[in-house]
Amino acid sequence: MKNKKLVKMDINFLEYPNWTVAGRSNVKSFTIEKPHGTYHVSTTEKADRLPDRVDKMVLYSLLLSKKKNIKTTRYRIAKAVFGKDAPFYYDKVILALERWMWIGIKFEGTFYEGDGHSKRGFHIIDNYKLIPKDKRGEELTIRINSDFFKQLEETGFFKYLDFEEFKKLRSPVSARMYEIFSKDFKERDIRKIDIMVLAEKLTLNCKYPSEVLREIKPAIREINKNTSLKFTMDYDPEKKLCTFTLIKSEGKDPFKEGPSEEARKLLLMLPESLRRQQSVKELVANYHS
Repeated sequence: MKNKKLVKMDINFLEYPNWTVAGRSNVKSFTIEKPHGTYHVSTTEKADRLPDRVDKMVLYSLLLSKKKNIKTTRYRIAKAVFGKDAPFYYDKVILALERWMWIGIKFEGTFYEGDGHSKRGFHIIDNYKLIPKDKRGEELTIRINSDFFKQLEETGFFKYLDFEEFKKLRSPVSARMYEIFSKDFKERDIRKIDIMVLAEKLTLNCKYPSEVLREIKPAIREINKNTSLKFTMDYDPEKKLCTFTLIKSEGKDPFKEGPSEEARKLLLMLPESLRRQQSVKELVANYHS
């Protein structure tokens, strides 16, 4: 996890999207009906549409600070998200803040906390304030919604997402699939899902499985090429069922390149069954690195 920009994300917000892959369309709401609940996302007439992939990158860049009240500049956000510095990107930053400010989320059902049936409603960003000066000296303050922030801070059901990997995914469908399967492969290697249920999670407006397949096949290729998350897909047309299988990386043995003497001694103190485990070797090696 060294040198990685990891965003702590509640599993509920990976399971249920708070942005859309619809791109330049004027989509302003969507609803997901599940056996254990109803999830509704909408925005107001003041907003042009729901947040998109770029807006989600801006939000993730803010959440990296782990602060509810953020003081920053458009320059810093633009550099973190786009890697560039220009008025065009400053406008995108402000547009993203506006979209996250106007969005509202309602949920009725069972969240992953296991606290039973509940009704919830919240926003993502409460407000922002920009005092323009020069590009590096301006003051931009942003307040993350208290309920949303508390959920991220206190949840026991979360996944760390690699911000830099997320940014590499140019396709909105790829980015959304990365969120979904980062969660799904957290504790299992195989995920089976009805293809139209997957389309709903992806916020795809598709009527037929063939349309969904045209969207997700290139997305899988992009994820496998640009991130550490790698998986395959098999599709059963009769059952309309997708089977996704995680490709496990073998990883290199950190002790083959010569561990420190302290790390070797610590490893030898452990039972043989633990010494053989790659995760234990990496933990010991990193502790003494």
